[in-house]
Amino acid sequence: MNVRFAPETGEFLMDQSAFDQLINWAAAGDPPGPELEEFRQAGVISADGLHDTLVPPITAVMDPSCQLRIDVFDHDGSERCADGWLNGNTGALLADRASGMRHFFEVHPTLIPAVVAKLVKLQPRPRFTSETEPLLMPRSSLEGLLGGSVAEREAAASRFTSTGDAPHPVIDVLVPGPWRRWSVTSMWVEPSGRPASYGLQVIDTDQGMWRCEASGVDASLWPTRSTDVWRALTRLLPDEVEEP
Repeated sequence: MNVRFAPETGEFLMDQSAFDQLINWAAAGDPPGPELEEFRQAGVISADGLHDTLVPPITAVMDPSCQLRIDVFDHDGSERCADGWLNGNTGALLADRASGMRHFFEVHPTLIPAVVAKLVKLQPRPRFTSETEPLLMPRSSLEGLLGGSVAEREAAASRFTSTGDAPHPVIDVLVPGPWRRWSVTSMWVEPSGRPASYGLQVIDTDQGMWRCEASGVDASLWPTRSTDVWRALTRLLPDEVEEP
């Protein structure tokens, strides 16, 4: 287990198992034992408990009013993710780093859309086509076109066109790459007690951006722009939730 903590810069890196251990300990409310020695050496905890800067974000993790999940997949098969928790005016994110470690940091809820945009590398793109109609296909075809290898995507494209569906420009982009597919989901409980969620899935290419919608066995790709995606990100968080 590796733990790196530098409160003056906001750096707090660890692996997933270390994070789980820290949260379990904080939730139990027990005095820190010898199993937390690496956290103690890093300055995360002391005889008095958690470092002061970590109390609000750790509290948000233990008792969230809203949770987030961000997944990013690239055309070469690489993937990374982030988890988020919000409680009142405090938010916390745990995001993958290229090193294999995860970065835990506090973020104000109003900044969540901007942080998500940075994590998924949202940037201006040309509009892929002047068409406004979506590309419809079986969900299995879409999953194949978003596979982690060119061979897998070529096979999916061949199956899609062999069924009589007309070729589409976006397929010519997805097969060779590069592209990035990302999704973000927020989950909360409404004041009525009903669980609720909001999801957004985007396929981002150098030649344009597509919003993806999939349900059951069907899928659709809608041409979109980064400004529209940004507006969708601003709707990630609910107006009203059941307070923890």
